Amino acid sequence: MADFLGKVKQGIDKGVTVVSVKSKEIMEVAKIKNQLGTLREEQERAFLILGENVYQMYMQNGFNEEKIRTKCEMITLLGSQIQEREVNLAQLHLRAEVALGKSFCTFCMAELSVGAVFCSRCGEKIAELEKH
Repeated sequence: MADFLGKVKQGIDKGVTVVSVKSKEIMEVAKIKNQLGTLREEQERAFLILGENVYQMYMQNGFNEEKIRTKCEMITLLGSQIQEREVNLAQLHLRAEVALGKSFCTFCMAELSVGAVFCSRCGEKIAELEKH
């Protein structure tokens, strides 16, 4: 009977851990996706403004390279911020998976089978630290 209760407790503990990790992941993913949406909207507006500026310059037979360069740099900065948030999303997912007991190849990031000596995707030898 004690063995049965121990297994039930172990199952409940694992369930609580999964719910905790996943709910934290969902909240953080929502926050980052909201930021991504805002950044993409800003970038789209910047593209529109750049296009309008270039067209106005064309119609006036004169281009202001500094104004164009400034807008392009702003668009590039927004693109970098978007890319950074996308990397954050991938890292967040990976951390959640590791918290749930999964392990990954440090070379190609493929999920490792329990007890694997080599990665099934890239063939890299698995370091002892990667095994859980």
